[in-house]
Amino acid sequence: MTPTNLAFRSPLALAGGLALALAAGGAASAQTPPPLAAAPEAGQQSARLGLLVDAADPPRIAEMIRTLGFAAEFDGSEPSSPFIRGSAEGANYGIQFYGCTNGTNCRAIQFVAGFTLNTPPTLEVANNWNKRRIVGQAYIADSGAIRIAYYVAMQHGVSETNFGFLFEQWRIALRDFMDHIGFR
Repeated sequence: MTPTNLAFRSPLALAGGLALALAAGGAASAQTPPPLAAAPEAGQQSARLGLLVDAADPPRIAEMIRTLGFAAEFDGSEPSSPFIRGSAEGANYGIQFYGCTNGTNCRAIQFVAGFTLNTPPTLEVANNWNKRRIVGQAYIADSGAIRIAYYVAMQHGVSETNFGFLFEQWRIALRDFMDHIGFR
């Protein structure tokens, strides 16, 4: 079998995966985040922050990702469950939307990617990732695939600059996760 990578719809995947990881004795621990850039001078901040981006308009999230130079397609085929398919770092991923009212006015997003390997990963592999990382939670799906998920609350919006930073954090986590599980 050839290792595969997929973007998928999986409501509440993170909750189930964390419960599985924690049931197996895993516990999340903090990782030192990368250093942040110096705060802008007063008056520069509003110019740098730009417009707010929130999860209420799923097609706009896809557009933002495309402006960052990455593939992203909005899938509105299930009106009550908006979804974005994208790719970065040579892997496919999806963005699920949560807290929606009839597929709009969503309050949060979750980046997700799944990988099926020739040798099924162990809970130890997922737990080792979770112990060392704060961006992207790993879990083993019922199918045996190992997945990574990154939940972002966006109810009151984030600046376009901050959304770019959030996406960069996902991209780095995705790349590092693929290295961690031996998917390359």
